[in-house]
Amino acid sequence: MTKYLIASDIHVSSHKNSLQRLQHCLDALEWIFTTAAHHNIKNVLFLGDLFQDRQKIQVLPYHKTYEIVQKHAEQGLNIYMLIGNHDMWYADRCDISSVFPFGAIQNVTVVTQPSTLEIDGTKFDFLPYTHNPLESMKAFENTSRVLLGH
Repeated sequence: MTKYLIASDIHVSSHKNSLQRLQHCLDALEWIFTTAAHHNIKNVLFLGDLFQDRQKIQVLPYHKTYEIVQKHAEQGLNIYMLIGNHDMWYADRCDISSVFPFGAIQNVTVVTQPSTLEIDGTKFDFLPYTHNPLESMKAFENTSRVLLGH
């Protein structure tokens, strides 16, 4: 049986320039990936809000987060990132987001629109943040057993 680790809403930031707050966020992200490895879980499904602020992200939090994701993806972990409302530049569109560049990392998939993905034999419907989830869900073919949304 395939196992998956599902997480969301880390909201990485250095709130009020607190390096301690930033480190707690990074430690939580690291914990997610090391826990997956410890339990031989190959797929982490992250359901949005990787970062705190949609329209400004400080370089240090972004850089450190990118390093952690890249390290674990390079070690063979498959990471699926759904766009959350805090990841989006626009309030009503997912095409520009802070998470988009992570898709350049091998083994990282960024989901920017309602999508059905088959992961190790299981179909998942991924629903990024939307103001109208019922309308957005019409994109699915109702063949999945699992709906993941932000």
